[in-house]
Amino acid sequence: MGKKISGSAKSIQLLLLLCFSLSNFLDLAYADPPYKSCSNNSSYSDNSPFKNNLEILMSYLRSNASVSKLYNTSTGNDLDRIYAQYMCLNYAAHDECSTCIKVASQTITRLCPGDKEEVVWEELCQLRCSSQNC
Repeated sequence: MGKKISGSAKSIQLLLLLCFSLSNFLDLAYADPPYKSCSNNSSYSDNSPFKNNLEILMSYLRSNASVSKLYNTSTGNDLDRIYAQYMCLNYAAHDECSTCIKVASQTITRLCPGDKEEVVWEELCQLRCSSQNC
């Protein structure tokens, strides 16, 4: 016949199973960035003036991030106007901020393709693009 497991051994097994389950859950809860928020309420096409304005704005933000950790701007007219802002954590060095915004500007259009309202969070920065001023 099989070995009988004592009550304390069962408790230890249950405790180990619980710890293993919790550690897997916490891994999911603390997943690495990027995090995103896409509204899916309004969109643009690839050949639109809005898309062109977005590309111009992303290029400008990437170049500005090496000198400023907080910035907002806009470009375009009327329905094709786009607003953007970024923010880097205060303790991030300027070169880290610049790198973070470069990554975020590439990530945001990949995670929210064609969306006019989008936010992406990286480890050291946040980038928001919208057809509405906040």
